[in-house]
Amino acid sequence: MEVAVLVGEDGEPLYWHAPAENSSVSIPDSTELWAQIWEHRERLRGIAHSHPGDGFASPSHEDITTFRAIELALGRSLMWWITTKEHAVTIRLCGPNPLDFSYLHLDAERESLPRWLNELRKRSKYDNE
Repeated sequence: MEVAVLVGEDGEPLYWHAPAENSSVSIPDSTELWAQIWEHRERLRGIAHSHPGDGFASPSHEDITTFRAIELALGRSLMWWITTKEHAVTIRLCGPNPLDFSYLHLDAERESLPRWLNELRKRSKYDNE
């Protein structure tokens, strides 16, 4: 199932979001999630979420429009991460068009992975932990 985590400037989780109504295809909009984003807005570095499966992680159109809406509401850019069972990416909205983005595949052999990544995968019920 899809799960999200708000990540602080120090790289530590600020809030885990796994509502009962989430599924393998989406995390439903939630007043609680938006309240947590707003509460942590000064310390928020970014938001990560999981996608089902084991292929390469890639943002959907809904992901990108959600990223853009959150950044507009906060008035600043964030880091965005998406993970699958085996792969993870970091995403940044980069312009010049409002929904243009770039992403970088994270590779454990070349860089240290975020400390919260395995926990996100565990909470997403991936079975490789």
